[in-house]
Amino acid sequence: MPTRRMSKEDVAQGIRNYINERLDSVKEYNYEESVKNPTIKQHLINTYISEFDKDRRLPSPKNGVDEEILKHLELVKKGIYYGDPHTIVYFKNNGESSVKIHEREHSSRIPTTVQVKTTHPEDADEHLDNPLEVKARLMQVRFDNKLDPEHTYTEQEIENMRKSPSFIDHEILGPYDNNTVLKLLNEVAQNNFSNPYKDPNRIRT
Repeated sequence: MPTRRMSKEDVAQGIRNYINERLDSVKEYNYEESVKNPTIKQHLINTYISEFDKDRRLPSPKNGVDEEILKHLELVKKGIYYGDPHTIVYFKNNGESSVKIHEREHSSRIPTTVQVKTTHPEDADEHLDNPLEVKARLMQVRFDNKLDPEHTYTEQEIENMRKSPSFIDHEILGPYDNNTVLKLLNEVAQNNFSNPYKDPNRIRT
């Protein structure tokens, strides 16, 4: 017996349901709470060792990584999402800022489909240019600058953003050309959880 082909609305609703389930189920902790969970604490230790190799502002872990040492992660991280368990850890009060938008965006695990390419290829970064990371930073840009996701932006508006000293970039304008930024702002939909304009029908792409 032939199966019914799903309509676009069926697909869209399925995506909304998936995202809502991911957002409803993610556990969120501040640092003090997170280290009480042995699994998350081990994740943090692994993160610390990895970050120490990249950033020597962190104290050396050569004598072990205890809770006092782990606190220094706040020097290089504002929040961290871990897939297993489905958890976000916030440092200081960053759970009340756009960092929460960023990390919750990671937790829903659907990247942008817009292909990004840095203006200068030598500046390409495996982490920053990852579609999941680009999407998370884009949502911070919208939130912190109160950008309406329903508005269709023009190249002139992008230029005005570049010139504005008050615009909070989150490494979206800097690495990418106007054409890429326009695609991100105009083609990537936004979820209700990170949307200050509260349109429940927008879905992510």
